[in-house]
This record gives sequence, C-alpha cells and structure tokens, in this order.
Amino acid sequence: MPPKQNLFPAKTQTIWISAAIIIPIFTFALAYFFGNEQGTQNLDGSQASRGEVLDSMARLLFLNLPLMGFFLGLLVALIPYKGASYKEKYFRSSILSILILEALFFLITLAGSLLALGI
Repeated sequence: MPPKQNLFPAKTQTIWISAAIIIPIFTFALAYFFGNEQGTQNLDGSQASRGEVLDSMARLLFLNLPLMGFFLGLLVALIPYKGASYKEKYFRSSILSILILEALFFLITLAGSLLALGI
C-alpha cells in the first residue's frame, strides 16, 4: 500500500492563509481610499456616514466572512475526496471557502470603486 499523501501540504497552507489575510486588507484599503466620501444611503432611506460604512465593512471582512467560510467548510468537507477523512478535509475546505468569499467581495468592491471614480 502506498504511503498516504498529504492533502494540504505546509507550503500550500502558508500560501492560502497568507492570501486569506492579505485579500481583506487590500479590500478594506481599496474601499478606504477610493470609496464614496459622502457615505451611502441605507435601505430605509436614512444616510449612513463613511465611518459607519467602513466599520460595517471591517466587521464583514475580518469576522463574518471567515465565520461563513468555516461554516461552509463544514458542508464542503462532506464531499468525498481521495478517501480522506472529514478531519483532513475540513481545514482545507474552510480556507478555500474563505478565499472564495473574500475574492468575490474584493471583486465587488473593485467594481464599486471603479464606478465611483467614473471609470
């Protein structure tokens, strides 16, 4: 029987975790430097200041998206993969879920920033 292959090598872990830390920082910086100076309007019609928007975004990027990624990782890890155990797949699928969510949010923020600049 061949030796068991590591599903998530240390080098890959380092790259993915670094990306999961860097992407939200870039996203927040993008919104901070190129965001709307006047703030925005809430769904109820009231005005939200720029500080409220940035505060909300910081909570989303650094708390909510990682939590959603870990919960999504619980489900993704249920998919059979190379005979690996659930425990082996959970961390890998969680980090991948976080990366996908953060990348999508970065692209949405980039599109919004470009629209705000009139590009």
